Amino acid sequence: MPNKPTRKLCWNEKRRCWTKWHPVLKKMVHVAGDVDESVALREWDSILRGNARRATRNTSPTLAAIAARWLEERRLDVTAGKIGADHYGVSRRALADMVAFFGDELLVVDMVPDDWTRYARHLERLAPSSRRRARAIILSMFRQADDDGWIESMPRFGRAFRDLAKIKAAGQVRPFTQPQCLAILSRVDGLARHGKRMTNIRSFLNLRAAFYLGLNGGLTPSDLGHLMSHEIDLDNGWIRHVRHKIDKAKSSPREAVQRRIPLWPETIRALRAAMQPDGLALVTRFGRPLRYAQINAAGAGVTVDSVSNLFRDVAREVGVDTAGKGLSRLRHTLRSVAGGAGDEAAADILAGHQLPGMRKVYETVDDDRLRRVSDHVRTWLLTPSVG
Repeated sequence: MPNKPTRKLCWNEKRRCWTKWHPVLKKMVHVAGDVDESVALREWDSILRGNARRATRNTSPTLAAIAARWLEERRLDVTAGKIGADHYGVSRRALADMVAFFGDELLVVDMVPDDWTRYARHLERLAPSSRRRARAIILSMFRQADDDGWIESMPRFGRAFRDLAKIKAAGQVRPFTQPQCLAILSRVDGLARHGKRMTNIRSFLNLRAAFYLGLNGGLTPSDLGHLMSHEIDLDNGWIRHVRHKIDKAKSSPREAVQRRIPLWPETIRALRAAMQPDGLALVTRFGRPLRYAQINAAGAGVTVDSVSNLFRDVAREVGVDTAGKGLSRLRHTLRSVAGGAGDEAAADILAGHQLPGMRKVYETVDDDRLRRVSDHVRTWLLTPSVG
């Protein structure tokens, strides 16, 4: 009776090589030549990985197929209201760039860390925030693919790709100066009083209200698109508004902060001329929100933001560069100027930030403190000798 095949690494003295029983082929196979046993063991591990890799290649999906399947699920999430169409559009563009870089035929199982290192260099053309966003989207796609069994295992991304999360912006967005704010405000106020065409009056009234709300209360275009009339008390001069969560996948602590904004007299007058009696406070002349997301005919998520576009045009007319931030730069200006009032906690609350650490639990900022900080910003804006 022949000896039972051994499961251990064996030395064949006659052929002077290492052999081993293969669990799949059911026979003794050549592992390595006249080398140390430790080297032969590494060769054996390589043989097993190679066999598994060849077996997996027959069923491994392509990178393009995984991206298409993941995007289809995100599109269904948009339809169900779980995420916003703008987030879907960002994801679609990020994955389209990834597939265009690697090609349609590349199998996931064939990807190695060097591939992702090359792609990280490819992303260097983007802003730091865009690189971090692309990395997050790609990792999210692969995590779901791994959890749902679309792929055998997560790819190895390498250090260069994972370190994209550590990239910081080279500089910060600078706030507007007082002369820049006054120049924009003068032009906006003139357009609101004497529109080029009567059909544009609604747009200019909205723009004037948006300017004051941005500098008075730090409201962004997204906030303006969800601000409700019942949240505005013009008689007492206050806005009490909960920052809207546009997208659950991108929510952050400040989006759940209860906003309390003391209104300037100028802001109240601008709102009286522009706001609706009920429903959304500010709408376009077609009855739509100032900012909303939708999926266009090509299946891409796009954000329609008419008031921000109009603000950039007006700022450009008076020679002010918005640095790509538009109305959101007014919020930077508010927080920068409010810091000079000497009450950092009230300045944070006024700008819509959450107090850091345990301060948000123990520290209470009353309305009088908010009013003092808000008045400090108004004095900065309207006092000619300042700036």
